[in-house]
Amino acid sequence: MIDGQTVKWRDNNDTQSVPIVVHLSQQKTITITGWAVDSWAGDVASSVFLTIDGRTDVPTLYGMDRQDIANRFGNSNYRFSGFVASFSSSILSVGNHMIHLKIVGRGGKLLYYSAQTVSLVAE
Repeated sequence: MIDGQTVKWRDNNDTQSVPIVVHLSQQKTITITGWAVDSWAGDVASSVFLTIDGRTDVPTLYGMDRQDIANRFGNSNYRFSGFVASFSSSILSVGNHMIHLKIVGRGGKLLYYSAQTVSLVAE
């Protein structure tokens, strides 16, 4: 979710989102919530970052309770896989932006980038 708006996906593979419009003059802070796991280890990740336009990493508060995700995948290890991140909208220029998740694997040894991209349009 971005500022309370559910991200909607354009395709059946859930890889590209429908753009979410952000009004820079009205929204001083952008908050993104979600979940991420280390699918290779079948466990929670060590940490998660939002990567904006492949250049800017925003740390998340990771480890929030997501019993729904544990239930969905039938894996109790995924329970504390939620995250939240907030950042100033001033880091965005007017135009299109892409956000990926950068997931640090369990134990901090592996680094993954999400296949999904979230599209923001800053106005």
